[in-house]
Amino acid sequence: MNIKPTYEELKQRVRDLEDELLEFNHSLEEFHRSQEYLEKLISYTNAPIIVWDSTTRITLFNPAFEHLTDYTAKEILGKKLKMLFPESSRDELLIKIENALSGEYWKSVEIPVFHKNGNVLTILWNSSNIYAKDGMTVLFTMAQGYDITTRKKAEEALKESEEKYRSMLESMDDATFICSSDFHIEYMNPAMIKRTGYDATGEVCHKVMHGLEGKCPWCVHEKVMKGESIIYEIVSPKDNRNFHVSNSPIVHTDESISMLIIFRDITEFKKMELQIHRTRRIESLGIMAGGIAHDFNN
Repeated sequence: MNIKPTYEELKQRVRDLEDELLEFNHSLEEFHRSQEYLEKLISYTNAPIIVWDSTTRITLFNPAFEHLTDYTAKEILGKKLKMLFPESSRDELLIKIENALSGEYWKSVEIPVFHKNGNVLTILWNSSNIYAKDGMTVLFTMAQGYDITTRKKAEEALKESEEKYRSMLESMDDATFICSSDFHIEYMNPAMIKRTGYDATGEVCHKVMHGLEGKCPWCVHEKVMKGESIIYEIVSPKDNRNFHVSNSPIVHTDESISMLIIFRDITEFKKMELQIHRTRRIESLGIMAGGIAHDFNN
């Protein structure tokens, strides 16, 4: 048997519905204000930001991202995120995207992105997720990027340069090593390793090179640390061989300085030079003796 509500009960239900509607409208207004605040925050930040949904469709990106890639809203909104990735790294990057949608956060993840002109930009990304009310389901992923393309190219150029000069040092016949500001060996080429008999990287230079307990008497370390390049000749007390020694500063990117030392063994040259001097002296004595004999005969 159905009991019809009384007039007072109907009025109470109407008042309850009005209160619920008022609360809903208030919540909706709060949501719109929050959304407007978030959109303004995203729009005005200088960092590139992009948002995609659970199907990896792009739903939002800010002017900084537009400036970074040169894509417009019409060209990119609603498209799949993979359109931004180079083909060669797309599979690996899609896995990272799936991981983000599963709740994983990106922390300084390096991901290349296409510029509209076809160039590839290297971007360092951090991400966060926007969840449904259950706190488990990821609705959207928002990622903030930092363009490191120029830095990456500089690092690659530096690496290429280091490899080139390392290759040059390793192919040199002259024994070469690099010494730190605190007199420790940082590098030895094969010719220097052959001279010392082992790779002494990390050890004190004067002990390894010349068997000395203290700093070499001819050491120019301080002058080279100030930017001077100095050349001298020595006889090493370790093996009594003559060396033409070149000392040059190496300034690193962090402004620290190391010293490049190149040993050219001139022992045989010195022997030949001494032999030539002796020969010339004997020739001079012979000429002088011949002159004296000629005068004596006369």
